[in-house]
Amino acid sequence: MMIDDKLKQQMLNQLTELKKANFANAQEILEYAKLLRDRTFKEVVELGFHTLLPEATYNDANRKGGMGNLLEEHYFGYTANSLAEPDFKEAGVELKVSPIEPYTPQRGEKKGIKTLKAGERLVLSMIPNNKEIAEEYEDSTLAAKSQNILLVNYERDRSLPSKDLQKIKMVNLFAPSPEDLKIIADDYRIISSYIREGRAHELSEGLTKYLGACTKGATAKRSLRSQFYPFTHKDGTEEFIPAKSRAFSFKQSYMTAVVQKFKEEQDAADKLIESPSDLDHSSLEEIALSKVNKFVGWEAQQICDEIAPDVELLTEKNGINKSGYRSLAMRILGSKTGKIEEFEKAGIAVRVVRLNRASRPAEDIKLGTISFSQFADGMEWEDTDWYEMLTTPKYMFIVFQESEQGVYVLRGGMFWNVPMSDVGGEAFSENQTLTAYGYWKDAARKANEGVVFTPQKSSWANNFLNASEHPVCHLRPSANKAAYRFADGKEVGNVERDAERLPDGQYMTRQALWLNKDYIKCVISSSGLLR
Repeated sequence: MMIDDKLKQQMLNQLTELKKANFANAQEILEYAKLLRDRTFKEVVELGFHTLLPEATYNDANRKGGMGNLLEEHYFGYTANSLAEPDFKEAGVELKVSPIEPYTPQRGEKKGIKTLKAGERLVLSMIPNNKEIAEEYEDSTLAAKSQNILLVNYERDRSLPSKDLQKIKMVNLFAPSPEDLKIIADDYRIISSYIREGRAHELSEGLTKYLGACTKGATAKRSLRSQFYPFTHKDGTEEFIPAKSRAFSFKQSYMTAVVQKFKEEQDAADKLIESPSDLDHSSLEEIALSKVNKFVGWEAQQICDEIAPDVELLTEKNGINKSGYRSLAMRILGSKTGKIEEFEKAGIAVRVVRLNRASRPAEDIKLGTISFSQFADGMEWEDTDWYEMLTTPKYMFIVFQESEQGVYVLRGGMFWNVPMSDVGGEAFSENQTLTAYGYWKDAARKANEGVVFTPQKSSWANNFLNASEHPVCHLRPSANKAAYRFADGKEVGNVERDAERLPDGQYMTRQALWLNKDYIKCVISSSGLLR
């Protein structure tokens, strides 16, 4: 559908006035941008506004900057650039274009409340690897590009033959709240400290809350660059360790909260931070841990009696009620809704870890269901869902331990993310077989060469490494029921419902990636929490 001549003239008039004023008024920029709603990118290109450029350098066939560059040159009439200052310098506004997708309710979550989520993280600016980086957020070039954003969201439809046919749905001016800015500044401080210490190769998004350092550019060895800052070894020697190119970005979980707020789809969630001043002397993590520390040494049932008398910790058959312990953990953190706004934005997952008397966790930690397509020849480690599952989340463990009397006692809480030395990758040359990367390479090789299945009494074993054969992670079934189709054509179970095709042509029960309980034991033991 073409934009009619009357609306086109209105757009042109507004653009002309904005250019005369050098795009100095943020509200006028927003009003002009709102005319994009329910328009496709193809319609925008057909306006022909790119002819207003001083020099028409834009090439549709080589759209490296994606849909953002398209709007810059075909709607706002200025040449796309990579300057450190905001796109609309006089107004202090940065233009960002990002997809939104349908929201899939998580397990146990009510359906119908939310319909949208951010389709991806919001990349803000590249992190330089050839010059110094400011130590504090307030002194960085990032601050000017991240505090006032013209956010244009389009509806991602993967069934369309071209991105140009996707439709713009939301246009808003977005500025992080004072509370959010303090958390973002803390995140920046963490990222900059890693970079300034020559440890950029150890960065992962799980280290921070709202602001991340995502990988950008080519994958694996092709994007490795020598760091600007040297890493100092314990013996005093310095080494410039190669690291992947990265960019500052707002995490997908944070942007999901942003778009849901604009759409007024945020369901009830409790807040840890009552006032931005709470963050003047304490971090988000410290505030959360202070709530947990009030009950350290208490029996789980005692805590229930004190703050959550409606929570049941045992099932009718006197077994452990896992959901009851989850509810208790959230009550300890001050949440009655089971959600914490700051944790939702940060993608922080609260996990209850129950230890036996020997300090061994009762369960492995499930990261998510994997697709066997991740084993395809040519797949890069950093492009896999495995890598995303391992590097993106940040966890808050609420740890209970069984006492000599057989009751669970709260030992404390801790924040944690999987360190990059355990994730592994091309930037880490030592002990790769002992990392998640090493496990993935071994599994991919077996999946392509042919998975070996061995019949057992009531199931089928495979030759993927199990939990006792690898220190970090393992694969095991995600589906409730086993299903297989073997090389000889024999079938077991409901293949269509519960199995997925392997690269070798066989079908196997869908698998999930798990962190080993013994690995989690080492994490908790080394934290000092059990002293």
